[in-house]
Amino acid sequence: MLPAWLARCRVPLLLGVGFLMVVLAGALLLLAPLPSTWRFGLLLGSLILVIAAAFAAILLLRSWRELNAAQQLLELATGNLGQAHTSLVEASGSLRVTAEARDDALHRLRTAIRERDAFLAAISHDLKTPLTIIKGNAELLSGQFKDGATPDRTRVANGLERITASTSRLTTLVDQLLWLAHLEMDQPVGLSRSSVDLVALTQRVVDEYTGTTRLHRLVLTLRVNELKGWWDEGRIESVVANLISNAIKYSPEGGAIEVTIDADDDRQIATLSVRDSGLGIPAIDVPHVFDRFYRAGNAGGLIVGTGMGLAGVRFAVEAHGGRVTVESTEGAGSSFYVELPLACPDSTQAVTHQ
Repeated sequence: MLPAWLARCRVPLLLGVGFLMVVLAGALLLLAPLPSTWRFGLLLGSLILVIAAAFAAILLLRSWRELNAAQQLLELATGNLGQAHTSLVEASGSLRVTAEARDDALHRLRTAIRERDAFLAAISHDLKTPLTIIKGNAELLSGQFKDGATPDRTRVANGLERITASTSRLTTLVDQLLWLAHLEMDQPVGLSRSSVDLVALTQRVVDEYTGTTRLHRLVLTLRVNELKGWWDEGRIESVVANLISNAIKYSPEGGAIEVTIDADDDRQIATLSVRDSGLGIPAIDVPHVFDRFYRAGNAGGLIVGTGMGLAGVRFAVEAHGGRVTVESTEGAGSSFYVELPLACPDSTQAVTHQ
């Protein structure tokens, strides 16, 4: 490749050299008293040199043109190579993004499968327990009427009560599964609203759970004597029961469970809080505790559960136009707060029960 300055001066330089050679030859002819043979030879040599210089200039020009064309081709090839490299980098980036999306989808799929398996195991356990109770009591009651024996009224009554309680438990579980199906399909759920006293309802649930544990002390604090709102009694009762049962379940060493009922007259809402001093929730899990099938990392392997209880709580509370929040410190317990509007936000949802 010729330097730029030489490429620009190639023809004038060669012509100048030829001209100088002619001038030099003329000077020699004029000044040197040489024989005619020598002068002729010198002139012929000068002419040959000029022709050679011109020929060399032509060859140099052709070579320069070829080199220039080669340079242009090289620049074009270099540009194409740069574009190809850029396209390759972009394609590599797209492949990397696709691979990351695929890995994320696979991770989510594996997580969903694990959550489904854990849910099925937990719900199977929860369904099996009342079924076992029903079967056992049914067999005992069947024995009371065999061989014409007179049945023991007390034992029959107790057995029937246990069967009734287990049936109610099964109904609640099936109801939760139906709610879960609505959650999965993001479908609205109709509410059977009526005038409900949250104080009486919570007192009833607390009394029921007080007899189920000896390690825990349930403390009910009522800031109001009566607190009526337009709610679906069954859904609100499941909210209170779920929060209290969770407080008991996730406080394996026992302790006080504080349940507080209050009202905010300015905002026209009822407030319910349930506080325990149990395992608590790791900070990384707190934002997800109301997600479907989600279970905190410090409890998943220790305590059996479906991971749908708190999701159902959130769904039921939000269906009433309220909200539920949580504050928790791992190892120090959790506090759940529920806010429920006293009035029905949509009168078309109200169904009066006499």
